[in-house]
Amino acid sequence: MFVLPTFGLGVVASPTVIAVDTFNVTTRNTEANILDASNTPTNPSGEVNIAFGTDTKDFYIYYDGDWYTFNNDS
Repeated sequence: MFVLPTFGLGVVASPTVIAVDTFNVTTRNTEANILDASNTPTNPSGEVNIAFGTDTKDFYIYYDGDWYTFNNDS
């Protein structure tokens, strides 16, 4: 453990490790393959599927029978 040095005042602070959940998009394909009607996912009611376009670098959200595109313009 790392402790910050002090000058006769005791321990000031000790860094704490905070666990962060990661977000991983497992569906990665070209835009054409993602939007292909024969490849549409079957989701339980109220759930979504997220895909990443390897050619466009955009995210595609499938919800209620439609794909929504979130452009990565940066």
